[in-house]
Amino acid sequence: LSQMLTWHKEDPADDAEEFRNQRACEGWQGNRNPFIDFPELAAAVYGTPKPLPARGERLIYQECEDVQTEPPTFSPNECESLGPGDLGIFLFNSQDPDMVALFNFVELAADFGLFITDKAWDGTGFQDTDPDTDGTLKLIVQQRFLSPGTFFGVGPGMNLTDDWKPLSGTFSLSPEGEQIHVYCEKANGEPNPLFSLTYTGSWTNPSEKSPPLGPNESYLPEGSEEFDLVLPRASNYQYVGPTANLTSDELKGNGTDPNNWEGSNSSRFEVGNGSSPASTLSIFASVATILSSVSVICLFL
Repeated sequence: LSQMLTWHKEDPADDAEEFRNQRACEGWQGNRNPFIDFPELAAAVYGTPKPLPARGERLIYQECEDVQTEPPTFSPNECESLGPGDLGIFLFNSQDPDMVALFNFVELAADFGLFITDKAWDGTGFQDTDPDTDGTLKLIVQQRFLSPGTFFGVGPGMNLTDDWKPLSGTFSLSPEGEQIHVYCEKANGEPNPLFSLTYTGSWTNPSEKSPPLGPNESYLPEGSEEFDLVLPRASNYQYVGPTANLTSDELKGNGTDPNNWEGSNSSRFEVGNGSSPASTLSIFASVATILSSVSVICLFL
């Protein structure tokens, strides 16, 4: 307050401020600023300013001072222990209603936050394009933890589907092809990509196209090259590759091989339908524990 009273005394209102005061009154506020019309009111209401703190001790600076501040620090959170491939996508339908089937290879603790988005990665973050067609959903693990090998996702009949909440925009997959990114957030708020796929046929090349990116365009997040999936353009896809007697690393690798995927522009894929190849997903959906050094135990639901 003393600093503001000092400024008020040392820099009285000039003709431009008096004109702006009148214009604001006539055009918007319907009242005038009395401290411009009657500068003496400041001292009458708030008194005289007290002496200002010495240089380097001020919370509001009278002028720029060379005051060193420590950069903010963050304690690592659970997200920072995860990396690309620790969670995979094994089925998705972009024809309404949208469905994305996820499978975690590591334990996800209670209160862990997981995000899924169809927004474009522009090299620094997820680009806000059209909020009516691009958006982000957030899942907070409600139970004690999600064991490795849990099968869950977004869409009708999917485990935990009701726990996903809109975070921004509208998550709505395009049958014409786009991208899906699954990520968590580090302690400093930066996204940590866990799995990325595109069903446009290729990722956008940063050397050929600069942001802002157009519809159905996205860069591949840095560090995700080993566990990303590039599929030809089709509306719906399911994993149809091997699942039995595999280590988790082998299953991760198979999940990123486009030769292990089946696509369709006319038929939706469902989980657990014995007449559909998608029933292979239910084989490892009941796996309780997966470790990189042991084989996946495959059980039918």
